[in-house]
Amino acid sequence: MKKLTLQHAVLALLLFWALLAESAFSIHFLYKVALTGRSAPLPFRLHSYTNRIENILPEYEGGPLQRGDVILQVNDRQLNGRVDLDRVRSELRPGDLVRITLQRNDRGAKTGRTFAIRLRDVSSPTLGWMAVVTLLLLSSSCLLVGFFIAFVRPQDKLAWITLAMLASFGQITSSISAWTMWQPWRDLYLVYHSLLSNLWPLWLLLFAVYFPTPFRFVRRWMVWLIAVPYSAIAGVALYADLAEGSHIRELARFSGLIDGFDTLGLVVFGLSAAAFVVILSIKSRMLAEPDARRRLVILVAGCSIAVLPIAVYVLIDLGLLREFPPWLNLIFLVLLLFFPATMGYVIVVQRAMDIRIIVRTGVRYALASTGLRTLQILLFLVVIVFTLRFALDAEHHWQTLLAGMV
Repeated sequence: MKKLTLQHAVLALLLFWALLAESAFSIHFLYKVALTGRSAPLPFRLHSYTNRIENILPEYEGGPLQRGDVILQVNDRQLNGRVDLDRVRSELRPGDLVRITLQRNDRGAKTGRTFAIRLRDVSSPTLGWMAVVTLLLLSSSCLLVGFFIAFVRPQDKLAWITLAMLASFGQITSSISAWTMWQPWRDLYLVYHSLLSNLWPLWLLLFAVYFPTPFRFVRRWMVWLIAVPYSAIAGVALYADLAEGSHIRELARFSGLIDGFDTLGLVVFGLSAAAFVVILSIKSRMLAEPDARRRLVILVAGCSIAVLPIAVYVLIDLGLLREFPPWLNLIFLVLLLFFPATMGYVIVVQRAMDIRIIVRTGVRYALASTGLRTLQILLFLVVIVFTLRFALDAEHHWQTLLAGMV
């Protein structure tokens, strides 16, 4: 029996924090999706950290709202942040007449206007539940694989990097309306989500540098040189994420700086994902052992499939591509599951990272490999059920079947 170490205690505390944050968000998320059939979304989506309209839903294109309008009130309720906006949104129903007061920059002059807009029923509860299942599978599988590796090899620096990378990857798609969560769970989750999601490019790059063995030229000062700018971006994002809830007007004073960091963060996301694939591809050609080279080729192929949607959404956020319809978003969401599945298969099942110690402890290995196969079977069955149901109810039958096939 192995002796418990300080690393095991730290891992236990991190696991406890992760489970608290994930459980609070999952309960809140399930509650919101359950209300989707009765609520109606607002006609617009706001730009991050501002009350400025970034996109207008297709059903409301050509209406009185314009991109760039600054929302001041909804149904005569002042908007001080995302908390107020989410509370208003939860009260709206299809067919309601919503009053939107805004400020518009009309040829250099700022004018106030108020419009009354009839809300339409554009929600898809079945599609929402499919997204819920996929998101929960993504976050839980990332934590399962990551903590398993770290608990087995607590002294291994690469195991900790792998844990951080997988836990972060499980958060890059989970920023869905957490503002109406109850305190203190909201702040607990926001700190957890913000730090992980914004530091994912750092762990991704470090994993590529150190897996399966680090480059000979890598020095500690180089790691710090990489970590400092990533940490600065994550720190600014954490401040903005917490202030966005109720102090969005205060953020307006720093809008230029925050927008700059936001754009820089998107570029860093894309470049880090590309560097991850390139570095591991180069390493696969440098390895002399056939098995090690084969494992790395599998890792690059599977993770490239998962990273592709991230690159697409970076281009959308930068304004270089238009938003996709919900059925295509679901396909991209399902593709993200290739990341934890590939990591688990290569590292645990194929014994990468010199993980022979796991094979000797047969029970752990059996649990890991069986858990991955169970996850695959469960995902397969869930996708079949929801695809058939949504295909029967939706207008886009072939698009839905395509999503299910993926």
